[in-house]
Amino acid sequence: IPRVTFTDPEIASVGDTSLAVAGRKALYLPNTHVDRAITDSRQEGFTKIFVDSKGVIVGAVLVNPRAGEALSELTLAIKNRLKVQALARVIHPYPTLSDGIWKLAVAAVKDQLAQPAIRFTFRLLKTIARIRAKIRS
Repeated sequence: IPRVTFTDPEIASVGDTSLAVAGRKALYLPNTHVDRAITDSRQEGFTKIFVDSKGVIVGAVLVNPRAGEALSELTLAIKNRLKVQALARVIHPYPTLSDGIWKLAVAAVKDQLAQPAIRFTFRLLKTIARIRAKIRS
């Protein structure tokens, strides 16, 4: 159930925001990295998304002047058991405060791609493609 406290800035949360579950982690982005917050001179606050070990979004906390408005996207993601990669594929209007959600999702995907096993797999696939190209020619 989404929750919003209409203070200044607003505090909004949804889902399970506990880190007590093994494998769960929190993705965090301060509003100092959100262009709309910078433009509006309202950089207090943050976006925090909680994901399980498989990258499924299980909870979120937003603190910004319009946190309640941005919470619906995360509520939908939790209800449909979406992975953080799904948020990275969504085009967000720019600049808005909900752009912080997208930036977090993109950063999480970049982190996953930087893992050694994934880097090795990509290099292996490139090598196979080069060998196939040489065989064909």
